[in-house]
Amino acid sequence: PLLVEDAIVELAYGDWEGKTPDELMQQYPDLFPRWRANPEGLRPPNGESPEEMRARIRGWWRRFCAEHQDTDTHALIVAHSGTIRMLIAEVLNAGFATTRRIAMPYACWSRIGVDRHAAWLEFHNREP
Repeated sequence: PLLVEDAIVELAYGDWEGKTPDELMQQYPDLFPRWRANPEGLRPPNGESPEEMRARIRGWWRRFCAEHQDTDTHALIVAHSGTIRMLIAEVLNAGFATTRRIAMPYACWSRIGVDRHAAWLEFHNREP
């Protein structure tokens, strides 16, 4: 079945939604360059911080794994790069700023393995 999961949507950019980097640089000359360098601990106005996004995705991931732990389930998760990066960060217990530096071309895919005890990144950045 096809499921749409609101919990794994892209980061909520708030007032930054729909604006170009040039517009953001002009309107937020202090915040936007810091965000681009490392967004952790920062939040777009009326948006969501990476930590809030990670908590949201962590909650979904734990529920997903708990629901499927005793099954031989395969699932295809289609999401924006920020969501996939955050999920990889959660699986690897890594900071989000580190995973932002991992190449992720359009339509690439990653595989995460899971058993009762752990999750691991089997591969990343394969192109279809």
